[in-house]
Amino acid sequence: PLVATGLVTPNRPSGGYWADGFVRVFLLATDLLDKLAKGTGPNGTVGQIGQIVVDWLPGLNAYRDYCSNQLAAKALLDQKKQDRKVQDFLQRCLESPFSRKLDLWSFLDIPRSRLVKYPLLLREILRHTPPDHPDVPCLEKAIAIIQGVLSDINMRKGESESQYYINKLEYLDDRQRDPLIDNCKTLLCHGELRNKSGSKLHVFLFSELLVLTRPVTRHERSCYQVYRQPLPIRDLALEDLQDGDVRMGGSFRGAFSQGEKGEELWSGAQLFQLDFLQFLVFFFKNALDKIKCPVYELLTQYPVCR
Repeated sequence: PLVATGLVTPNRPSGGYWADGFVRVFLLATDLLDKLAKGTGPNGTVGQIGQIVVDWLPGLNAYRDYCSNQLAAKALLDQKKQDRKVQDFLQRCLESPFSRKLDLWSFLDIPRSRLVKYPLLLREILRHTPPDHPDVPCLEKAIAIIQGVLSDINMRKGESESQYYINKLEYLDDRQRDPLIDNCKTLLCHGELRNKSGSKLHVFLFSELLVLTRPVTRHERSCYQVYRQPLPIRDLALEDLQDGDVRMGGSFRGAFSQGEKGEELWSGAQLFQLDFLQFLVFFFKNALDKIKCPVYELLTQYPVCR
Protein backbone atom coordinates (compact mmCIF):
# COMPACT_ATOMS: atom_id res chain seq x y z
CA PRO A 1 0.00 0.00 0.00
CA LEU A 2 2.80 2.46 0.76
CA VAL A 3 4.26 1.92 -2.71
CA ALA A 4 0.84 1.96 -4.40
CA THR A 5 0.00 5.32 -2.82
CA GLY A 6 3.33 6.76 -3.88
CA LEU A 7 4.37 7.40 -0.27
CA VAL A 8 7.54 5.31 -0.65
CA THR A 9 9.50 4.15 -3.68
CA PRO A 10 10.58 0.51 -4.12
CA ASN A 11 13.96 1.32 -5.69
CA ARG A 12 15.77 2.25 -2.45
CA PRO A 13 19.09 0.58 -1.53
CA SER A 14 17.29 -1.11 1.36
CA GLY A 15 14.43 -2.20 -0.89
CA GLY A 16 15.53 -5.81 -0.41
CA TYR A 17 14.33 -5.52 3.16
CA TRP A 18 10.97 -4.02 2.26
CA ALA A 19 10.15 -6.34 -0.64
CA ASP A 20 12.42 -9.24 -1.61
CA GLY A 21 13.44 -10.14 1.93
CA PHE A 22 9.89 -10.16 3.23
CA VAL A 23 8.65 -12.20 0.26
CA ARG A 24 11.40 -14.81 0.72
CA VAL A 25 10.54 -15.20 4.39
CA PHE A 26 6.85 -15.51 3.53
CA LEU A 27 7.53 -18.20 0.90
CA LEU A 28 9.69 -20.07 3.39
CA ALA A 29 6.78 -20.22 5.85
CA THR A 30 4.34 -21.42 3.20
CA ASP A 31 6.85 -24.09 2.15
CA LEU A 32 6.85 -25.52 5.68
CA LEU A 33 3.06 -25.41 5.74
CA ASP A 34 2.93 -27.38 2.47
CA LYS A 35 5.40 -29.99 3.77
CA LEU A 36 3.38 -30.46 6.96
CA ALA A 37 0.15 -30.74 4.98
CA LYS A 38 1.65 -33.50 2.83
CA GLY A 39 2.83 -35.36 5.92
CA THR A 40 -0.51 -35.14 7.71
CA GLY A 41 -2.35 -38.45 8.06
CA PRO A 42 -6.12 -39.17 7.88
CA ASN A 43 -6.44 -38.50 11.62
CA GLY A 44 -5.10 -34.96 11.21
CA THR A 45 -1.71 -35.56 12.85
CA VAL A 46 1.86 -35.71 11.54
CA GLY A 47 3.40 -39.04 12.49
CA GLN A 48 7.02 -38.02 11.90
CA ILE A 49 8.09 -34.40 11.75
CA GLY A 50 11.84 -34.78 12.27
CA GLN A 51 12.95 -35.29 8.67
CA ILE A 52 10.54 -32.62 7.45
CA VAL A 53 12.16 -30.07 9.75
CA VAL A 54 15.71 -31.23 8.95
CA ASP A 55 15.06 -30.74 5.23
CA TRP A 56 13.40 -27.34 5.76
CA LEU A 57 15.63 -25.64 8.34
CA PRO A 58 18.59 -24.79 6.05
CA GLY A 59 16.22 -22.48 4.17
CA LEU A 60 16.20 -20.23 7.23
CA ASN A 61 19.47 -18.80 5.96
CA ALA A 62 17.17 -16.53 3.96
CA TYR A 63 16.79 -14.62 7.22
CA ARG A 64 20.42 -13.46 7.09
CA ASP A 65 19.82 -10.55 4.76
CA TYR A 66 16.45 -9.79 6.35
CA CYS A 67 17.89 -9.50 9.86
CA SER A 68 21.07 -7.78 8.70
CA ASN A 69 19.04 -4.98 7.15
CA GLN A 70 16.83 -4.35 10.18
CA LEU A 71 18.85 -1.51 11.68
CA ALA A 72 19.02 0.40 8.39
CA ALA A 73 15.36 -0.37 7.70
CA LYS A 74 14.27 0.95 11.10
CA ALA A 75 16.23 4.14 10.47
CA LEU A 76 14.60 4.49 7.04
CA LEU A 77 11.15 3.94 8.53
CA ASP A 78 11.77 6.59 11.18
CA GLN A 79 12.92 8.97 8.46
CA LYS A 80 9.83 8.28 6.35
CA LYS A 81 7.59 8.87 9.35
CA GLN A 82 8.74 12.48 9.39
CA ASP A 83 6.57 12.92 6.30
CA ARG A 84 3.10 13.91 7.46
CA LYS A 85 1.42 11.90 4.70
CA VAL A 86 3.28 8.74 5.67
CA GLN A 87 2.62 9.33 9.36
CA ASP A 88 -1.09 9.89 8.69
CA PHE A 89 -1.29 6.70 6.62
CA LEU A 90 0.44 4.63 9.29
CA GLN A 91 -1.74 6.10 12.03
CA ARG A 92 -4.92 5.20 10.11
CA CYS A 93 -3.58 1.67 9.64
CA LEU A 94 -2.86 1.45 13.36
CA GLU A 95 -6.43 2.46 14.18
CA SER A 96 -7.90 -0.09 11.75
CA PRO A 97 -9.08 -3.49 13.07
CA PHE A 98 -6.72 -5.47 10.83
CA SER A 99 -3.65 -4.01 12.57
CA ARG A 100 -4.55 -5.50 15.97
CA LYS A 101 -3.12 -2.29 17.45
CA LEU A 102 0.35 -3.17 16.15
CA ASP A 103 2.40 -0.60 14.27
CA LEU A 104 4.25 -1.30 11.02
CA TRP A 105 7.56 -2.04 12.71
CA SER A 106 5.97 -4.66 14.94
CA PHE A 107 4.90 -6.57 11.84
CA LEU A 108 8.30 -6.18 10.18
CA ASP A 109 10.04 -7.46 13.29
CA ILE A 110 7.81 -10.54 13.73
CA PRO A 111 9.93 -12.82 11.47
CA ARG A 112 13.05 -12.13 13.56
CA SER A 113 11.26 -12.64 16.87
CA ARG A 114 9.71 -15.89 15.65
CA LEU A 115 13.04 -17.15 14.34
CA VAL A 116 14.68 -17.28 17.77
CA LYS A 117 11.81 -19.40 19.12
CA TYR A 118 12.46 -22.37 16.82
CA PRO A 119 15.06 -23.98 19.14
CA LEU A 120 12.61 -23.76 22.06
CA LEU A 121 9.86 -25.31 19.94
CA LEU A 122 12.07 -28.17 18.76
CA ARG A 123 13.29 -28.91 22.28
CA GLU A 124 9.71 -29.08 23.50
CA ILE A 125 8.77 -31.48 20.69
CA LEU A 126 11.81 -33.60 21.54
CA ARG A 127 10.92 -33.57 25.24
CA HIS A 128 7.48 -35.01 24.47
CA THR A 129 8.82 -37.57 21.98
CA PRO A 130 9.26 -41.16 23.27
CA PRO A 131 12.98 -42.15 23.45
CA ASP A 132 12.46 -45.03 21.02
CA HIS A 133 10.62 -42.93 18.43
CA PRO A 134 12.39 -42.67 15.01
CA ASP A 135 12.03 -38.86 15.18
CA VAL A 136 14.50 -38.51 18.07
CA PRO A 137 17.78 -38.47 16.04
CA CYS A 138 16.23 -36.19 13.41
CA LEU A 139 15.01 -33.74 16.06
CA GLU A 140 18.44 -33.69 17.70
CA LYS A 141 19.98 -33.00 14.30
CA ALA A 142 17.39 -30.27 13.65
CA ILE A 143 18.27 -28.53 16.93
CA ALA A 144 21.95 -28.52 15.95
CA ILE A 145 21.07 -27.13 12.51
CA ILE A 146 18.92 -24.27 13.84
CA GLN A 147 21.57 -23.33 16.41
CA GLY A 148 24.14 -23.10 13.61
CA VAL A 149 21.77 -21.02 11.47
CA LEU A 150 21.03 -18.63 14.34
CA SER A 151 24.74 -18.28 15.15
CA ASP A 152 25.50 -17.38 11.54
CA ILE A 153 22.60 -14.93 11.33
CA ASN A 154 23.65 -13.30 14.60
CA MET A 155 27.21 -12.87 13.33
CA ARG A 156 26.02 -11.36 10.06
CA LYS A 157 23.63 -9.07 11.90
CA GLY A 158 26.46 -7.95 14.20
CA GLU A 159 28.72 -7.19 11.26
CA SER A 160 25.95 -5.23 9.58
CA GLU A 161 25.26 -3.22 12.74
CA SER A 162 28.96 -2.47 13.17
CA GLN A 163 29.29 -1.26 9.57
CA TYR A 164 26.12 0.82 9.87
CA TYR A 165 27.58 2.89 12.70
CA ILE A 166 31.06 3.01 11.18
CA ASN A 167 29.49 4.61 8.10
CA LYS A 168 27.89 7.21 10.36
CA LEU A 169 31.19 8.32 11.90
CA GLU A 170 32.31 11.78 10.81
CA TYR A 171 35.93 12.86 11.17
CA LEU A 172 36.94 16.50 11.57
CA ASP A 173 40.46 15.51 10.59
CA ASP A 174 41.53 12.57 8.42
CA ARG A 175 44.18 11.79 11.02
CA GLN A 176 41.39 10.77 13.39
CA ARG A 177 40.52 7.81 11.20
CA ASP A 178 42.40 4.92 12.77
CA PRO A 179 43.17 2.14 10.24
CA LEU A 180 41.88 -0.35 12.81
CA ILE A 181 38.34 0.86 12.10
CA ASP A 182 38.41 -1.21 8.91
CA ASN A 183 39.05 -4.34 11.00
CA CYS A 184 36.07 -3.76 13.31
CA LYS A 185 33.54 -6.45 12.46
CA THR A 186 31.70 -6.39 15.78
CA LEU A 187 30.06 -3.62 17.78
CA LEU A 188 30.20 -4.93 21.34
CA CYS A 189 28.05 -2.16 22.79
CA HIS A 190 27.34 1.54 22.56
CA GLY A 191 25.73 4.08 24.80
CA GLU A 192 25.76 7.56 26.24
CA LEU A 193 28.21 9.08 28.69
CA ARG A 194 27.24 12.22 30.55
CA ASN A 195 29.34 14.30 32.91
CA LYS A 196 28.09 16.30 35.89
CA SER A 197 27.59 19.46 33.81
CA GLY A 198 25.25 17.61 31.43
CA SER A 199 27.60 17.32 28.44
CA LYS A 200 27.11 14.11 26.49
CA LEU A 201 29.21 11.76 24.45
CA HIS A 202 28.05 8.70 22.54
CA VAL A 203 30.58 5.92 22.98
CA PHE A 204 31.06 2.94 20.66
CA LEU A 205 32.98 -0.09 21.85
CA PHE A 206 34.05 -1.96 18.72
CA SER A 207 36.10 -5.15 18.72
CA GLU A 208 39.28 -3.15 18.00
CA LEU A 209 38.56 0.43 19.07
CA LEU A 210 36.81 2.56 21.66
CA VAL A 211 35.36 5.54 19.78
CA LEU A 212 34.02 8.65 21.53
CA THR A 213 31.63 10.79 19.50
CA ARG A 214 29.16 13.62 19.67
CA PRO A 215 25.79 13.09 17.92
CA VAL A 216 25.31 15.73 15.22
CA THR A 217 23.12 16.38 12.17
CA ARG A 218 24.67 17.12 8.78
CA HIS A 219 22.50 17.89 5.76
CA GLU A 220 19.45 16.37 7.50
CA ARG A 221 21.44 13.21 8.18
CA SER A 222 22.19 12.08 11.71
CA CYS A 223 25.78 11.08 12.29
CA TYR A 224 28.44 10.89 15.00
CA GLN A 225 31.32 13.36 15.04
CA VAL A 226 34.43 11.67 16.39
CA TYR A 227 35.70 13.29 19.58
CA ARG A 228 39.47 13.02 19.95
CA GLN A 229 41.46 10.11 18.58
CA PRO A 230 39.82 6.63 18.75
CA LEU A 231 41.42 4.44 21.41
CA PRO A 232 42.80 1.01 20.38
CA ILE A 233 41.60 -1.69 22.77
CA ARG A 234 45.09 -3.17 22.99
CA ASP A 235 46.52 0.12 24.30
CA LEU A 236 43.96 0.77 27.04
CA ALA A 237 44.88 0.66 30.71
CA LEU A 238 42.07 0.79 33.23
CA GLU A 239 42.13 2.29 36.69
CA ASP A 240 38.95 2.02 38.70
CA LEU A 241 38.85 4.81 41.28
CA GLN A 242 36.85 4.46 44.45
CA ASP A 243 34.18 6.98 45.40
CA GLY A 244 35.78 10.12 46.75
CA ASP A 245 39.11 9.33 45.10
CA VAL A 246 38.58 11.22 41.86
CA ARG A 247 41.69 13.06 40.83
CA MET A 248 40.32 14.83 37.77
CA GLY A 249 37.80 17.56 37.50
CA GLY A 250 34.97 15.79 35.70
CA SER A 251 35.66 16.61 32.06
CA PHE A 252 35.62 14.09 29.23
CA ARG A 253 39.08 15.18 28.20
CA GLY A 254 40.37 14.38 31.68
CA ALA A 255 38.54 11.08 31.87
CA PHE A 256 40.27 9.75 28.75
CA SER A 257 43.89 10.80 29.10
CA GLN A 258 47.28 9.76 27.83
CA GLY A 259 49.22 7.90 30.50
CA GLU A 260 52.56 6.13 30.72
CA LYS A 261 50.98 2.80 29.76
CA GLY A 262 48.89 4.22 26.96
CA GLU A 263 45.35 5.57 27.07
CA GLU A 264 43.88 5.49 30.55
CA LEU A 265 40.17 5.17 31.19
CA TRP A 266 39.25 6.73 34.52
CA SER A 267 36.07 6.04 36.40
CA GLY A 268 34.43 7.01 39.66
CA ALA A 269 30.94 7.74 40.90
CA GLN A 270 31.71 11.44 41.30
CA LEU A 271 32.96 11.77 37.74
CA PHE A 272 30.10 10.39 35.67
CA GLN A 273 26.57 9.14 35.85
CA LEU A 274 27.76 5.55 35.92
CA ASP A 275 25.21 3.47 33.99
CA PHE A 276 27.27 3.03 30.84
CA LEU A 277 30.66 3.71 32.37
CA GLN A 278 30.15 0.98 34.97
CA PHE A 279 29.64 -1.40 32.10
CA LEU A 280 32.88 -0.28 30.44
CA VAL A 281 34.76 -0.78 33.71
CA PHE A 282 33.20 -4.23 34.11
CA PHE A 283 34.01 -5.16 30.53
CA PHE A 284 37.62 -4.02 30.50
CA LYS A 285 38.35 -5.54 33.89
CA ASN A 286 37.39 -8.94 32.55
CA ALA A 287 39.16 -8.28 29.26
CA LEU A 288 42.37 -7.43 31.07
CA ASP A 289 42.02 -10.52 33.27
CA LYS A 290 41.65 -12.70 30.19
CA ILE A 291 44.35 -11.42 27.86
CA LYS A 292 44.39 -14.66 25.87
CA CYS A 293 40.69 -14.37 25.16
CA PRO A 294 39.72 -12.12 22.20
CA VAL A 295 37.50 -9.28 23.33
CA TYR A 296 34.48 -10.39 21.31
CA GLU A 297 34.55 -13.85 22.90
CA LEU A 298 33.85 -12.29 26.28
CA LEU A 299 30.30 -11.70 25.12
CA THR A 300 29.51 -15.37 25.51
CA GLN A 301 30.93 -15.40 29.02
CA TYR A 302 29.34 -12.17 30.22
CA PRO A 303 25.81 -11.85 28.77
CA VAL A 304 25.39 -8.41 30.34
CA CYS A 305 27.69 -7.13 27.63
CA ARG A 306 24.80 -7.33 25.17
